[in-house]
Amino acid sequence: MEKFTYFLEQKRIRRFNLRRCAFAAIFLCAASSVFAQGYPETSYKLSDDKTVLESWKGDETDIDMNSDANLKGVNEIADYAFDGNTNVKSVVIGENVKTIGAGAFLDCTSLEKVVMPDGLETIGRAGFSSCTELKNVVLPTSLKSMGNSVFYNCAAIDKIIIPAEVTSVPDGAFNSCYSLSSVTFGDKVETIGEEAFKLCSSLTEISFPVSLKEIGTNAFVECSQLSDIRFNTSLETIGKGAFSGCGLTSLDMSGLNALQTVKIQAFLDCAKLSVLVLPNHVVSFVSGAFQGCTSLTEVTIPDSYKEIGVKMFQGCIYNHRTTKTNQKYPSVNL
Repeated sequence: MEKFTYFLEQKRIRRFNLRRCAFAAIFLCAASSVFAQGYPETSYKLSDDKTVLESWKGDETDIDMNSDANLKGVNEIADYAFDGNTNVKSVVIGENVKTIGAGAFLDCTSLEKVVMPDGLETIGRAGFSSCTELKNVVLPTSLKSMGNSVFYNCAAIDKIIIPAEVTSVPDGAFNSCYSLSSVTFGDKVETIGEEAFKLCSSLTEISFPVSLKEIGTNAFVECSQLSDIRFNTSLETIGKGAFSGCGLTSLDMSGLNALQTVKIQAFLDCAKLSVLVLPNHVVSFVSGAFQGCTSLTEVTIPDSYKEIGVKMFQGCIYNHRTTKTNQKYPSVNL
């Protein structure tokens, strides 16, 4: 009888332990599910196939997509997904995201930091435009293209490195990035777009890559502190107003062996420019190339030039030294 009682008691203990283990397993699974979820599903909306983050409605300030099982599988952030979100301060983009859509983070005025994954290939037009507090931006080496105005009016960004696979800096890319003081170009950049660095008033120097062929219209207009420009030898075109209003004090263009065209008012109102050396070969300087450069006192014009552009030096003060006489160039107005 005692043996039978002992047997029943052991059976009850084993049954209790099994139930306790089952309960613990259920609890752990539930907890794991909650942890993996990361954010309530009411905070965001995914596409039906769960590969696209379509919108974010939550009030979270710090978002790490990799901490949420659903968000970790996303490979695209849709156009305007976070548009106008003034709550978010930092975002870690999911490790599988390859595309950030147009205006995805437009007007996220509290956003200070974004971490982009290796593997990201595209950032769409105005992707981070007017993120006025955004400072910490590291573009991944995998990035291949950016849309127009991608970082327009990101007034706090102070440094940017253009990845090696990017071939074009798009129109307005860093327009009105007032704190931007350092720009490094990848060695495949061939074009810098219209107003790409307009009003980057903290930029003091720039060095162009060997690959660069064209600088677009107003690309560096009103970069008032830009005093040191290191051109590359393969540059072919300097666009209209490209360096208008810049802080140049001297400009030596003698090494620009591939330069063909300097468009209208390319260096308009560079009021501090005092010394200028033109390219050794004949370049087409369109009207008013150095118009309003009121401090210009020394101009070197190589023997290869038979004529110079219309109004090329209009408004420049007559106080100069040239390698040629004005009689040979009656259109020079110094």
